[in-house]
This record gives sequence, C-alpha cells and structure tokens, in this order.
Amino acid sequence: AAKTEKLNISEVIALFQILLQIGQKDDFIQEILLAVKAANPGGVEEHRYRATDKNVSDLVGLMLNGSLFSDMLFVVYSDIDTLKKDEIRRLKEYLSEPNPNCVCVLTSLEN
Repeated sequence: AAKTEKLNISEVIALFQILLQIGQKDDFIQEILLAVKAANPGGVEEHRYRATDKNVSDLVGLMLNGSLFSDMLFVVYSDIDTLKKDEIRRLKEYLSEPNPNCVCVLTSLEN
C-alpha cells in the first residue's frame, strides 16, 4: 500500500492561504471534508455556520460534545473576522485543547 504523506498544520495553513487568494476556498474545504470522510468510515456529521448566526459559546459546546451519531464532527465556521475579542478568546481556548473527533475549518470574509 502506498504511504500517504501528511501535511503539518503550517503547510495546510499556507496552502489554504494560497487557495484563498485564487478563489478556491470552497473547493479546498470540500477536499478536506472528503479526506475526513475517507478516514472515518463510521460517518461524519457536518455543520456549517456563520459567526453572525451562531455564537462562539454554542459552537464550542457543539465541538466539545461531538457527534452522537457519527465518529467525527466536521464544522465550518465562516466570517470569523466579525467576532468580538471575548469571542476570539473563547475560540482560542477551545483550539488550545480541541476535541480530537472534530475537524473545525475557520474562514473569514477577508483573504
């Protein structure tokens, strides 16, 4: 079997920034989702929220609790550039110890 080389987080961020600049953000998120689904045959529960529609506390609660029906939770949280300082602080707290059964993709309106 062929060995799959994993990217480290800085390589993923750099690739994501390049794709943002050429307008392929949605395609890249879809690729991430497909990879997560391939790695989790027990299923992936998907959620997509805008920061203006879902507060950070509720989002963090969802991500900490995980999915009841699938092995993995996949969350896209967009427009994070609209978050207030206390919301950013709460999100950073979660990201310092994230749920290993949750993939969270954060996007902003700005490139």
